[in-house]
Amino acid sequence: MTEATRLVVGAVDVYTRITIIGKRPMTGRGTAADSVAVPGLWFEIDVNGAPDGRGGVIACAFNSVEEGFAIATTIAPLSLGVRSGYGGHGYVLFDEPWILNTDGDREDPAERVRVRAAPTAGADSACRPPAR
Repeated sequence: MTEATRLVVGAVDVYTRITIIGKRPMTGRGTAADSVAVPGLWFEIDVNGAPDGRGGVIACAFNSVEEGFAIATTIAPLSLGVRSGYGGHGYVLFDEPWILNTDGDREDPAERVRVRAAPTAGADSACRPPAR
């Protein structure tokens, strides 16, 4: 974490998300372009029938949070699993963060990981858009 910490030392109100961002975003959560490091993986565990935030319900997801966590562990052992409302989040923390040194590194690292990991878990990558 030493190198990742160096990237934000002296910053005020550092905003974190699954990627570490170098400065507070002007609006929203920041973008891939704002990211300076990835401390681990984050699995979104959506459950069928849960509200989708747009007035409908989630489909093409897991039957239960437990099923989602079980499948996530086929990709990597979870460091932490959190139930969140109608679903959950699974986290796998790296020993050292993946430092994003170039614009190419920052071109949506989460999508690059998702595309590689989906087949391992038997996921249908066309089922839903990439996790945030």
